[in-house]
Amino acid sequence: MDLPPLSFHASLEEQLDEEEGPEEIETVLKVVPPAYHQYLDLFSKVKAEKLPPQRTCDHHIKLEGLLPPIGVIYSLSNQESETLRAYISENVGKGFIRHSSCSTGAPVPFVKKKDGGLYLRGAYDLLRIKEGDENLTAFGARYGSYEYLFMPFGLTNAPASFHNLVNDIFADCLNSPFIFNEGALIQFQIVKEELTTAPILTHLNPSIPTIVETYASDYALGAVLSQVNDSGKHPIAFDSRKLLPAELNYEIHDKEVLCIVWALKRWRAFLLSLSNPFEALTDHYSLQCFMSYKVLTCRQARWAEFLSECHFTITYHPGRLANLPDALSHHNDVYLGRGVDFISKNPHNFHQVIKQDGIKE
Repeated sequence: MDLPPLSFHASLEEQLDEEEGPEEIETVLKVVPPAYHQYLDLFSKVKAEKLPPQRTCDHHIKLEGLLPPIGVIYSLSNQESETLRAYISENVGKGFIRHSSCSTGAPVPFVKKKDGGLYLRGAYDLLRIKEGDENLTAFGARYGSYEYLFMPFGLTNAPASFHNLVNDIFADCLNSPFIFNEGALIQFQIVKEELTTAPILTHLNPSIPTIVETYASDYALGAVLSQVNDSGKHPIAFDSRKLLPAELNYEIHDKEVLCIVWALKRWRAFLLSLSNPFEALTDHYSLQCFMSYKVLTCRQARWAEFLSECHFTITYHPGRLANLPDALSHHNDVYLGRGVDFISKNPHNFHQVIKQDGIKE
């Protein structure tokens, strides 16, 4: 595939800035595919540390008859304070922020996030705050008040302003055709074939066989909605949830019924639209006769009343074959470990017998 050159990109020689360290250049050349080396300036650390120019699409902050709120400076840990100080020092040095004389300002929240992989050098940093609106971005810290010259994350309408910038940059690319050579066409056909034959999510077809696979573990429920067509079984939806404290005490039989009821309620709109009966697969053999039970508890009777609305059959499916719903019902965040008695760990089972204020010394 031949990509049309973008008019705003510099030549390859100009992109490799003299101030760029050899290690940085080597890293960029390694992670950016050769076909995109004409865009190396987008990954330049030196150019990313320069304040972008003013543009017609600069971010404008509108306050309709309101004044910026006065925020209380948050208490920060030593690590957070050092991180904030380093952030302020770095961006003041770059010219991205400056001292502010604004009497209002927002506090600085800290949010932990995972580090990304391949990324552009700057995104929102590429857009300036409209001249005159800088004081509306003021934030306060123990080191003083500062305001942004570029558009930071968190501003209302910031995504829209960034989208305007992207539209402005790529305006010359509109109506530019992609040229497919023979190799690109072959690869495209391979991708099309993979996307249409692999067991990927698909839309519901009311006229073909439908399957609801369920699995209840000691502490969570898992379910998969699938349909079978000429190319095999394709999933439509996945879902799972952990059991409520009261549900943790259910017998395994009731947990399995609960899983079926929950899955059918979750996808009720889909299942009631089917032209033919669907199958509910469970690894609990005795549930095949659940709808014909003569004696039911109050809870089971409510479930049976709901299930009677659906046109389906309950079919036994060995647990060793129910890999997908089994995996969905085993969340690491709620799993206590193999061999742990979940009933004994259920806080719902422990009640305060004597109020503390009623005990006399």
